[in-house]
Amino acid sequence: MERHRNIQPAPRHVPHDVRQWREGVLLQAGCDPTLAGTLAADGDVDLHEMLNLIDRGCPPPLAARILAPLNRG
Repeated sequence: MERHRNIQPAPRHVPHDVRQWREGVLLQAGCDPTLAGTLAADGDVDLHEMLNLIDRGCPPPLAARILAPLNRG
């Protein structure tokens, strides 16, 4: 019997110019630079949903946890 390996998919690729734009938007929304850079580079993070949560008063680190893909650690 083959055991299932816990292989975690890599985030979708985000082109450099798009990543820079996403990072700028996240910084303007109140994310700290480290979080903004991490989220901007992850194509699986829905930027619009992230901004919606922040606009409703959710702190950026919590919004990032809420939207984190379930199939990653």
